[in-house]
Amino acid sequence: MDTHNSCRRQHGVALISALVVVLIVAILGVSIGKQVIDSRRNSTVYYDHSNSFVRAESALFEARAIINDNHPSVSNKLNPDDASTIVEAEFINADWWKTDSNWNAAVALVDNSGNALDGNPEYLLEDAGLEPSLDLGRTLPRRRFIKVSTRANGDGTAESVVQAYVAVME
Repeated sequence: MDTHNSCRRQHGVALISALVVVLIVAILGVSIGKQVIDSRRNSTVYYDHSNSFVRAESALFEARAIINDNHPSVSNKLNPDDASTIVEAEFINADWWKTDSNWNAAVALVDNSGNALDGNPEYLLEDAGLEPSLDLGRTLPRRRFIKVSTRANGDGTAESVVQAYVAVME
């Protein structure tokens, strides 16, 4: 009888230790699953932000091409005082880009069919003024600065705004 009770106790201990092992494996499985889900969410957010940034950069490249095509040696469209100017007056408020209505004058990028590109990339050209000349008595070419602001969306909720200055000689 003594050996019979001893076997029962061993079966009980084996059952408890098996349950503890199952519990540990379940906790590890849940934590690994949570890590995988978090990793997928982070990579999706990163992809969305990268997409919006690349699209905003494409608008920046397009704006630079427009500036090069309208160089002061070719046309007067970069001069803010000209009637056919393609630049806006510089915004006074530094946070102007946060207000959607300020983007009404922005140029949207389109494909060859005239359809808006994915992410609606757009750019806005602002006159940032002329560089003052320190050479008195001579007329030298002046440098005009154009502030290029671009905006684009990702596939999700990401939005990127990129700003750069382009200098052209007049």
